[in-house]
Amino acid sequence: MSQTNIDNLILDLRAPVASTEVFRWLHSPHKVYLTGWFNSSPAACIQEVEVSRWYDGLIFIKQTTPTRPTANALKTVARREGL
Repeated sequence: MSQTNIDNLILDLRAPVASTEVFRWLHSPHKVYLTGWFNSSPAACIQEVEVSRWYDGLIFIKQTTPTRPTANALKTVARREGL
């Protein structure tokens, strides 16, 4: 998505697709990085999914800043509780 040269982009995947090539891409498996709010091993986070079945849309944000977890969040993650 970075190749579009658009800094921030929301792509609606529910809309009809006229291009056969795009349709095939949306309906074929692709490796994605799935993670929760606590750290997991990188290898455990990689799965193959069919994008159009899993998502209504894709969001691309060119630049973000890191968050800083609260003390309570760090304790909850250490106990493997929550989400």
